[in-house]
Amino acid sequence: MSGYPTRRVFSLGLAALAAARPAWAQASSGPRIASLNWALSETLYAVGVAPVAAAELAGYARMVGDPPTPPGVADLGFQSEPSLELLAALKPDLILIQDWQSAQRAVLERLGRVESFAIFSGNRDPYPAAREAMLRCAELAGVALAGVRAADAIDAVLAADEARLAARAERPVYLVQALDPANLVVYSQGSLFHSVLERLGLRNAWAGPAALGWGSTRIAASALSNPQARVVVLASPNPASGADRLFSSPLWQALPAAKAGRVAFMPAIWGFGGLPTARRFARALTSALEEIA
Repeated sequence: MSGYPTRRVFSLGLAALAAARPAWAQASSGPRIASLNWALSETLYAVGVAPVAAAELAGYARMVGDPPTPPGVADLGFQSEPSLELLAALKPDLILIQDWQSAQRAVLERLGRVESFAIFSGNRDPYPAAREAMLRCAELAGVALAGVRAADAIDAVLAADEARLAARAERPVYLVQALDPANLVVYSQGSLFHSVLERLGLRNAWAGPAALGWGSTRIAASALSNPQARVVVLASPNPASGADRLFSSPLWQALPAAKAGRVAFMPAIWGFGGLPTARRFARALTSALEEIA
């Protein structure tokens, strides 16, 4: 697998991950940062930087959660409509957004320097984009070395998971999540999940183009027709929707993978994050695949 660390860097990366300090341990005298995006927030926390403010703290805790938001971070409200009054009062030196938030840029630039990141562009591999975002965020925060160490540690985790799955790499994998009792989202090229799948030495069983943006497509369950494939199901982020009833239905039980016992379930993971999300997904996917043939 190209682009991964040498044996020495691999070992150092695992050691750095094991010895990682709490996310707020490196809160520094560097620039006052406001993060208006969950992917950038988790990236800051992972390199040990506590921003003065971040968007949607409760939603982040529910949908992302790890790394946790450090104590004392102010809640700016929605990612798409942050509180400009609070932002102005906090006087940040730096405001972080993703490119999909660019409509806010002109207003935000009145309140501080704005840096924009493009992790998901539709035609670019999200993993290296997320890695670049981690290195850049750390550099902007004045902790460049922490960014390199954190990124190398996550690379090392994926390399270790690839080695764990080497004997299981022959069968392709569908990555799906229930939308309702008859339909699914399947993740494909352009998604962070697909990018991690490839870095684990696995093939995506869904080869069609993404129709929903950022690497996903709505499909009927019957479309999972490859008789050799395994299916990994991410739990619905909203269990109350009843979407997961699909997996106990006769329709689901008739699928080739279900008949062969090649279906694994894993926790819900928010799919539009940065490098810390890639790490969580890799660990969960590896554990799930180790449970099936």
